[in-house]
Amino acid sequence: MTATSHHQRSGTSSATYWRGLVLVTLAMLFTSTAGVFVRTLPDLDPWTINAYRGGFMGVALLIYLLGLYRRSLGTLIAQAQPVAFIISAICLAGASTSYVVAVSLASSVASVSALTATAPIFAALVAWIFLRERTPAIVLAAATTAFIGILLIAWSEDKGAGNGVLVTLLGLAVPFLMAGQTVVLKRFAATEMTPALVLGGFSVFLLIWLFHGLAPLSLKDLLVLMVMGFVQLGVALIFFVRGAPHVPAVQTMLIAMGDVIFNPLWAWLVYGERVPVKVFIGGGLIMAAILMATLWPRLRFRR
Repeated sequence: MTATSHHQRSGTSSATYWRGLVLVTLAMLFTSTAGVFVRTLPDLDPWTINAYRGGFMGVALLIYLLGLYRRSLGTLIAQAQPVAFIISAICLAGASTSYVVAVSLASSVASVSALTATAPIFAALVAWIFLRERTPAIVLAAATTAFIGILLIAWSEDKGAGNGVLVTLLGLAVPFLMAGQTVVLKRFAATEMTPALVLGGFSVFLLIWLFHGLAPLSLKDLLVLMVMGFVQLGVALIFFVRGAPHVPAVQTMLIAMGDVIFNPLWAWLVYGERVPVKVFIGGGLIMAAILMATLWPRLRFRR
């Protein structure tokens, strides 16, 4: 009886892990369409794109919550942990805003991507401090491999990594806040955290509207931004919130780094953007790192 129960628990745990892995991977694929949407909006500045994307994301997630919980949504939010909501919203809004400002100041987007590649390191540090989650050596090796891959992608740009203390600090703030978001989702896995993401999306819109201002948009641009907010962020975050609590924090961040491969891939497929050879090499290293971090621990556990 005991052996059977243990086997059933192990099977359930394994199924939960793989379901979380699939959801986190799907979230990464949806998120990676950002470049295609931005290319479709060449006349809009990054602040405007980020504001409307965040606002529409908040609307999408709010619709999802109302459809899921209906009248009990208010009770659910009232019973939730306020600290978790606030931290999660700050992490989302801060990471999104820091990324936009860093890109606007840096010499290339690739240089900021190289800085955000440190996300697994921050995830390991934050998870160790707050969750006491052990990080296997193979996962840290995978993080190092992935970082080398993104450096190759950054070096494919003519100007290389961006200069300046401000760009560096803003670029490093992105992975730190992303790691904080991941750890909060794991720490409060039993809590519905999607309302915090709604709060974060609306906060991005309001802050940019108040401090930067938003110009009127054409109907076409508004529709593109709505699809971007609903699909590229809204659906992606629903998958991420459902899957991240069941996958180790560092592995989650490594999978998210697959965005560096698929973002230029979609742009090449849709707009024919040429991808330098170093991007292919760096992308191969990132994929190898993701496979190393996600498959090896499970194979070792089974053995």
